Order: sequence, then structure tokens, then C-alpha cells
Amino acid sequence: MSVSDTRPEDRVPLKAKLAYGAAGVVDLWATKLPPQLVTPIFVGGLGMSPALVSLALVIFRFYDAIIDPLMGWISDNTRTRWGRRKPYLLVGTILTGLWFPVMWHMGRGWSEAALFAWLVGSGIVFFTFFTLWAMPFHSMLLEMTPDYNERTSVSSWRSVFGQVATMMIGWAWYLTQLPWFTGSADGTPDPISGAQTVSLMAGALVLCVGALPVFFVTERYYQAASRQKKVSLRDNFRWTFQNRPFVLTAGFTLFFCCASALTGAFGFYLRLYYVVHGDQVLAAKIQGVESTLFSILGFACVPFFNWLSRRIGKTWTLQIAMGLLLVGVVGRWWTYTPDNPWLSIVSGVMLAPAFTGIWQLIPSINGDVVDYDELRTGERREGAFASIFSWIVKASFSLGTGLSGPLVVWCGFEVAKAAAQAPETYLTMRLADLSINGALILAAMYLVYRYPLSPARMAELRAELETRRGKI
Repeated sequence: MSVSDTRPEDRVPLKAKLAYGAAGVVDLWATKLPPQLVTPIFVGGLGMSPALVSLALVIFRFYDAIIDPLMGWISDNTRTRWGRRKPYLLVGTILTGLWFPVMWHMGRGWSEAALFAWLVGSGIVFFTFFTLWAMPFHSMLLEMTPDYNERTSVSSWRSVFGQVATMMIGWAWYLTQLPWFTGSADGTPDPISGAQTVSLMAGALVLCVGALPVFFVTERYYQAASRQKKVSLRDNFRWTFQNRPFVLTAGFTLFFCCASALTGAFGFYLRLYYVVHGDQVLAAKIQGVESTLFSILGFACVPFFNWLSRRIGKTWTLQIAMGLLLVGVVGRWWTYTPDNPWLSIVSGVMLAPAFTGIWQLIPSINGDVVDYDELRTGERREGAFASIFSWIVKASFSLGTGLSGPLVVWCGFEVAKAAAQAPETYLTMRLADLSINGALILAAMYLVYRYPLSPARMAELRAELETRRGKI
């Protein structure tokens, strides 16, 4: 049987794909909406320093460095009649959905120190609840099917729902600027009230879809895992980082996510202050339109990347997606111009195929890494890889975001000047955007080139595992 074929017993039912894909909206809302709103609300609306906002985001990721791997390890070693993952998914859904709106109920007259303390404290509580849900959720994907291509199919459904969530997140900032949320008699928008309302809607959505995998997804390897001995936390880390394909995937993710975060951060400052001269309503509207077009194109690209991966394998498909990302980032040099603010949408939309392909393939590749690990260690440790990889993703994004504030300040940006920055400042910011992100993307592409799990190797590995399990 060729690697392009999928055995009937390895196919995941459509209802399970839909349930898992829809729940993936929670993952995007929880990881992307807070950073999406933090800078406009806390910097633009409340006047906090960009460096302090970046520091808060970095603190969250240091916290995740402890709680994510711990939760993955707990999930792997849990034994209940409902499975290893499902109890945490259900409780995590409820707590995450209820706490989501609480984060944005800060006082308008608070000092910068009080705002910083609130942002850090409420964020830590939120990410604790979210991790309780997220680590089991990511682990489930890695055990839904053992098939090389069916993993990409499951990930594709998650990507389809992700495009809808991305579009909604893209409009979140604009929604906070609507005249419904007024802070004075003259109708001036009150973005804090807007953020509170938007987060309330997000919390309700989390409660609606977060627990769907509990009812429709099967933990395929639970019976086998329940018979294996529990792995110590120390061995969990040691074995994971002895896995060469995982180390390469983690390195790729570090460079790629840092580039993504820096691209978003530089894009925010350049668009708001350089392109539209500080007009927050116009900047938010452009971002909303861009996210809509981004999601439409991304949605259209899902079947293409699924097909391409079957034809040439995941790693070569990933290289093509990264090449598209490089083209989109370089193109911002010409499309981010004050002469035509709406032209900036072009670069954003150009990134859609790249991000769609990358995030569609990464979860599928991680499933292959877990199979490789089982061949080496004899253990199924989906939670270990899902949690450590999730932390790497979040830490990488936060590293990029954390660097963005100091980098913007290093370029000469001053909050008090708003759009009236010196021309040299804008030039330095644009050069930093181009050179730093370009270098990170090229580094990520090199690590993909070194990745060893080709389609042929995965076919061999699958046969070896089945021989060991006594299935053939």
C-alpha cells in the first residue's frame, strides 16, 4: 500500500473532523484575540508604554513554560473511564469561556502600574484555564489517526474553521471603535467598553464549541496508553528533546513564529502611524477588510495544500508556503505607503496562502513525530509533544512580540509623538521589518530542509510500528 492511500479503518468520521475543527476556534480566539486587542486598548486607548505591554506578554509565556508541559504530562498520565483528555476539555471550556470577559474590566483612571498589574494578573488566570483545555485538545489530534495523509485531512478541517475565526478576530479591533460604545456626549468611541463587549461574545463562543470533541472524538490510543507505565516529568522532557525531528520542527517553529509576531507588530505601528497618520478607525477598518479577504483566500487554499501535500509530501509543501511568506513580507516595502493606505491590504492578503499552508501542515507533521517517538521509546506521549510544542509556539510568538516593543523604541518611535515621528524613524522601522523578518524566514526554511521524515520514511515507520504491535 502506498503512502498516498488511506485504509478504511484509519479514516476519521466526518462528524469527528467537524467537531474537532469547530473547537479549534477556541484555540485561535484564546491565543490571538488578547494580543490583537492588548496593544490598541492598553497602548492606544490607555497610554501604556509599548515596552510594558510587550513585557506582560513575555511574562505570560514564561508562565506557560511551566504550566503547558506540566498539563501535557498530567494529561498523558491521567486514567479515567472517560479517557485521558476529555475531562480536562470539558472543565477547561467552562472556565475559559467564563473568564474571557473578566480580563477587560480594568479601571479607566488607573495608573500605568495598576494597569500593568491587572493585565499580568488577569492574563495568568486566563491562560491557566485555557491551558487546562488546550493541552488535551492539541493532544487529541495526534492520536485521531495513524495515517500520514489523513492527519493532514483532519488538520485541514481545523484550518477551515480557523479561517472563519481569523476573519472574526481581524474585525475585533474595529468593533471596539464602533459608535455604539461611546465614552462622552460627543459620541467619541470608548474602546474599553467595546473590548468588554467583544470579549463577552468571545466567551460565549468558547462555551458553545469548546467541548464538542468530548462528545464526538475518540481517543484512539487510550486503551494502549492505559496499560503503559506512567512517565516521570524528567523523562518526559529528556525523551522529547532527544527526538531529532521534533527538535527541527521546534526550531522551525521558533523562527517562523518570531517572524509572524514581528510582522504583525511592525505592521500595526507602520500602518497606524506611518500609513494612515494615526487614524485608528481607518486602520481598524483596513485591518477588518484585510482579515476578511485573508480568510476567503485562506479558505480557498485549504484543499490546494491538502492536495499538494499528498502529491509532493509535507516538507516540500511547507517550503512552498514559507516561500510565499517571504514574498509577502518583502512586498510590504512597496505596499505600505501613505499615498495609498488601502494598498497595504495587498501584502496582508498575500500572506494568506502562506499562513494557511503552514498551520495546516504543522499539526499533521507533529503526528508523524509522535509515531517516530513511539518507535524509539515504545510509549505514546501525545500530551508531552503537544504541550511542549504549544509552549514553543506561544513562547516564540511572545519572544517576537516582546522584542517588537524595544525594537520599535530602538528605531526612534515615541508614543507621545503619535504619527508625528521623524522620517528617519519610519525608514528605520521599515528596514528592520524587512531585514529581521526576512532572516528569520530563511532560517526556518533551512530547518525544514533538514527534516528527515519523508513520505517514504513514514510508510516504513508505520510498517515497523504495526509489526511491533502485532497487527500484521
